[in-house]
Amino acid sequence: MLENEQGKQRHFLLREAIALMQARQPREANAILAQYLRIHPNSEEGWLLLSYVVQEPGEKLDCLQRVLEINPKNHLAKERIEKLREVIPRVDEEQPKSRRFPIKAIIALVILVGLAILAGGVWGYRALVGPARSAVESPQEASLADAMATPTPETTFPANIFPTATPTPALTPSPTLPPSPTPPSLDESIAAEMDEIQTQVSELRGLITLLPVTRSLISLGAVRPILESAYLERHSRDEIADQVRALSTLGLVEPTYDLYTKTINQIGEGIGGFYIPWVDELYVIGDTFSGIERFVFAHEYTHALADQYYSLESIGVYPECLSDSDRCLAISALVEGDATYLMYQWLENYGAEEDINEIIAAQYTPLDRSVSSADLPPPYVVREIQFRYGDGAAFVDYLYQVGRWQMINLAYETLPQTTEQILHPEKYQMRESAKPVEIPELGDILGDGWRLLVSDALGELGAEMILGYGSDGLTRTDPDSAARAAAGWGGDHYQIFYKGTTNEVVLAAAWTWDTRTDADQFWAALDAYLDIRYRKSRIAHPDGSCWEKLYQGSCCIFRTGSNILWIISPDMDTLELIRSQYDLFR
Repeated sequence: MLENEQGKQRHFLLREAIALMQARQPREANAILAQYLRIHPNSEEGWLLLSYVVQEPGEKLDCLQRVLEINPKNHLAKERIEKLREVIPRVDEEQPKSRRFPIKAIIALVILVGLAILAGGVWGYRALVGPARSAVESPQEASLADAMATPTPETTFPANIFPTATPTPALTPSPTLPPSPTPPSLDESIAAEMDEIQTQVSELRGLITLLPVTRSLISLGAVRPILESAYLERHSRDEIADQVRALSTLGLVEPTYDLYTKTINQIGEGIGGFYIPWVDELYVIGDTFSGIERFVFAHEYTHALADQYYSLESIGVYPECLSDSDRCLAISALVEGDATYLMYQWLENYGAEEDINEIIAAQYTPLDRSVSSADLPPPYVVREIQFRYGDGAAFVDYLYQVGRWQMINLAYETLPQTTEQILHPEKYQMRESAKPVEIPELGDILGDGWRLLVSDALGELGAEMILGYGSDGLTRTDPDSAARAAAGWGGDHYQIFYKGTTNEVVLAAAWTWDTRTDADQFWAALDAYLDIRYRKSRIAHPDGSCWEKLYQGSCCIFRTGSNILWIISPDMDTLELIRSQYDLFR
C-alpha cells in the first residue's frame, strides 16, 4: 500500500513539473524536479526533464550525463549532449542566440516556392538524380536534401487539403559568406499568439514541448541576400551544367535549360517559413502575423516537436542526404506529411474564419496573371514536391487511421526506406524493402575522358516521373498510367557518365520488378515513351527494343524475366559493351 502511494506521489510530481514546463515556468518546474530527484535520485526521466529547465549549458550537460549513467542506451540524451557540445564553445559570445540568424542554417535551406513564380531548382536534381558516388568525387558535389521549409499554400481549401509548392536550391555552408541579418524582436502580442498555437499544436500532436524553441518573424527581404550570396558562393556554372546533363539524359529537362539563371532569379520567392533542427530555431516569413503566417507557424512548430523527440538532424536527411536519394525522399515525405497533416488539423480545430478566408484568397491567384508559361517549373519538380507534401500527408493519414498519432511516432522509430513505401503505405506496414540490383563498375570499361555524374536509385517515384513528367509534352504518359506502370517497382540503380571532349553521355539504368506482370507493364510504357522520344527511329535488335538517331546516339531496353535494363550511349558498340557488364543481360 505504501509503495502504491509513493508511486502516485512520484507520478504527480512529474506531471506537475511537465505542466509547469508547458506553461513556460522553468523556475517552478526546476523546484519541483529538484524535490522529486531528492526522493528519486536514480530517475532517468527526472534528470532528462531537469536538463530542459536548467539554464546553463554546463548544467544541462551534467543532467544528461546523469541520464546516461542510469541508462546508457538513452538515445535522446546522447543526441542532446552532442548538440550541447556544439553550443557550449559559443556561450561567451556577446550576441545572444535570439539575435543571431544562423548562417549554416540559412545556407542549407530548401525554400519552397509557389508554382506561379518558380522555375525549378537544384534541389530537384539532387533529390532525384542524387550524388555521383565516385572515388574521385569532389567534396563540393556532396548530395544535399532540405531542411524543413513551408510553402505559402497553393491549393484550394477544403476540397484538397495538401499544398503544392516547388523548391529553390538546397544550399550548403560556406566560411566566406556575408554577415547574416538580425531578425527583429517579436512583438509581445505576436509572441503570445505563437505561445497559444504551440499549446494547440502540442495538444493535437500529443507531444509535450520539452525544449523552448527560438522563434522569429522575419521579412523575405532580410533572407534573400543571404540565400543568393550563399548560392553563388557554393554553386558554379560547371556544376549546374552537370546537373542539367543528368536531368536531360533522363528526359526531365531540355539540354538547353538554363537552370543557373532561373535559380538565381527565383531564390527566396514565395517562402513561407522554415525550421532548422540542428539549432532548434523556427522562422516565419512575413511582415505581419495573420492567417497564412499562423498556418505556417503550426506547420513549423510540428517540425520542432518532432525534432525534440526524434532528432531530425540525425536521421541522415537534414541537411545532407547520407544515403540513396529515394530513401531521403521517403523520409522527407514522412516529416513533411506529419507537419502538413497536423497544420490542417490545427486549422480545422483552431483556425478563425478570417484565417481560412485569407488562405483561400491566397490560393485563388490566377496563374496566367502572374507569369508566362516559360517561368513554370519543370513537371517533375511539381510532382516531386506534391509527393513530399501530398503523398506524405496521405501516408500519415493512413497511419493515423490505423493507430492515431502513436503510429506516426512509431514511423519515426522505423523510418520508411523507399518512395514505394510512401506511395503504398501497406508495403511500409509489411516492411517491403528494395530488392538488390547489380551495379557493375562501368568507369573502367568506358576509357579515358569519361567521368561519373550520377550513381543512385530512382525509386518508384523516379520511374513514374520519367514516364509521366518529362520535359517533352509529346512523350509524357498520362499521370495515372505512369503511376500504374511504376507501381510494381522492386528495386533499381542507375549511372550516368559524361565525356566533355565529345559532349557525349552514357546512361545505364537497371530495374527489378515485383512480378513478371509488373515488368510487362513497365516495359510496355517505357517502350512507348522511348519510341516517341526518339521519333520512331526504331532499329532491329535480336534481344531488345532499340533506337538510333543522329546526334542522339543509340538507345536500347532489354528484358529478362522481371528485370529491365535501359542503356543510352553514343553508339551501338559502346552500348553492347555496357550491356555485357550486366550478368543478367549478356
